[in-house]
Amino acid sequence: MIVNVILYSYFFICMLILSYTVFYIFYNYYRKFVNRRVENKWKVLVSQQIQRQSKTAAMDKSFRKRMERDLKKPGNLMNFHLALESFNSKEESFRMFLHDMEDSIVKLAMHYGTKGVMEKSYFCQFFSAFNKGQWSQEKLLYVFLEYLKPSTVYVRESVLKAIYSCGHEEWVLRFFSILTDENWFHHPKLLGDGLVLFTGDRENLAKALCEKRDTYSDFIQQGIIQFISLTSERYKEEMLQCAVDESKNLEIRLAALRYLKKYPYEKARPLLYNYLLNRENLYQLRVVSARTLGSYKAKETVEVLKEALRDPNWYVRFNVSESLLELKVNLVDLKDVFLDEDRYAKDILLYRISERRGK
Repeated sequence: MIVNVILYSYFFICMLILSYTVFYIFYNYYRKFVNRRVENKWKVLVSQQIQRQSKTAAMDKSFRKRMERDLKKPGNLMNFHLALESFNSKEESFRMFLHDMEDSIVKLAMHYGTKGVMEKSYFCQFFSAFNKGQWSQEKLLYVFLEYLKPSTVYVRESVLKAIYSCGHEEWVLRFFSILTDENWFHHPKLLGDGLVLFTGDRENLAKALCEKRDTYSDFIQQGIIQFISLTSERYKEEMLQCAVDESKNLEIRLAALRYLKKYPYEKARPLLYNYLLNRENLYQLRVVSARTLGSYKAKETVEVLKEALRDPNWYVRFNVSESLLELKVNLVDLKDVFLDEDRYAKDILLYRISERRGK
């Protein structure tokens, strides 16, 4: 009797699991079908609106009301997002359509500001995907700043992308000031890569950020230097001064040294020699200086690097060997290293040479 009860119970549970799986599969197909229909409907509506605007130069009021009503639901916003992706963003008619959406976008931004973290983040992603500077009402800045209460890394990154897409330097400066005042951390790599998405004049932004960088948190300063490294070679002297300033955070000084690798600066050569050869310096400075010297081709540089192969730190020796190979030093010029009794210097150089040949 007990065995039968167990078997029937097991069979019943299996049937429930099977029924749920089948139901979920069909429901999933149904949702995809519905979403595809909604997406196609938005495509038709947007196409009609673009055609209408080409004749009347004004957005239809009923379409605007419908958009402001329906897009308050995240699901509809996602379908609208997919529909807009099917249009050519470079066409003037489509850009005009997006421009005329601005008032509705402001209302939707205010609406999603009352929602949860995921909804806020997704709206910012939608905003940054289609904003090429045409949505830039000042009200948007204050709305997005409200998104940061409470703040998470995901929301901050999404809001930053939205702000970059507006193309206003002052907005970026203001946001960085808030990050500093609130002591909110955001990874320098995210900041550096994100700033490249700025839709305004990047040279002017780099200049403004460089002038104010000392007022920001250390991690923001690192991100700014990474951004400047991707943008301009006009800041060699500033980066040199930053690298020698011992009051600066070490990571900031290292970021400045990496800038001087990408954009070699003759005045930095003596500093790099000193950082590399003076073993009283922090090993991080020696490591980065060793790699930076790979961009400073000169006989004296080769001699300094050969001397640094005797450094007790493996990472320093590794980067020295990388720089020697980058400078394409002839093996004949390295014979004194191979004939020297320091086997660590020989080993790291042979290791890197053999590894390069194996590629």
